Amino acid sequence: MSAPKHSLAEHLTDPCNRGPLSEAQVTGLSHGHGRGGQVRLYLRVDAGTIRAAQFDSFGCGFTAGCASILTEMIVGRTVDACRQLTVSHFVDTIEGLPRHKQHCAMLAVAALHDALGDT
Repeated sequence: MSAPKHSLAEHLTDPCNRGPLSEAQVTGLSHGHGRGGQVRLYLRVDAGTIRAAQFDSFGCGFTAGCASILTEMIVGRTVDACRQLTVSHFVDTIEGLPRHKQHCAMLAVAALHDALGDT
């Protein structure tokens, strides 16, 4: 899954796709054990493709920023392609993510994988 770089600064100040997705068919949840962060991802999937994605998060702004980037990145992609997304690859697509905040990217990807386990 190749993707262009996403500017974290934009998503920190104005996260997109925040809030529940009323027509979500699957949801995924991840917890940051010991760190307190949490991401819930809502997905609408049609014919094996993610058609809509939104999120709720608890934690620092970096958690919301990473989840926001993820929602933009996965809409229009196939479920199979999204299942192959790794934390390492996701981190590589985020411009401006400090090393000590990489666990925030892990929360977003873990929520995605949790949701896709239901499809």
